[in-house]
Amino acid sequence: MSELYPLYRDDKSVEETIKLMKSPGYIRTDYGDFISGDVKLSEFTNNIYFDGVAPIEVLESIEAIWQAAIDKVNAQSNQ
Repeated sequence: MSELYPLYRDDKSVEETIKLMKSPGYIRTDYGDFISGDVKLSEFTNNIYFDGVAPIEVLESIEAIWQAAIDKVNAQSNQ
């Protein structure tokens, strides 16, 4: 939190906001951040929106890429 204090007018705002963000019901983890370098969401959406490919077909075509990225993150977290 220490790097956040200079960005706001008062310490209480920082502390209350961080506490709220970590509360169950509010906290959300964007798992895409962990695999963003290996997986491109556009590979999924563009094929559906622009090329008219069925979602299941797109998923099957990129499944190995996404699974490899997930496996890589899981391996790193187990070290």
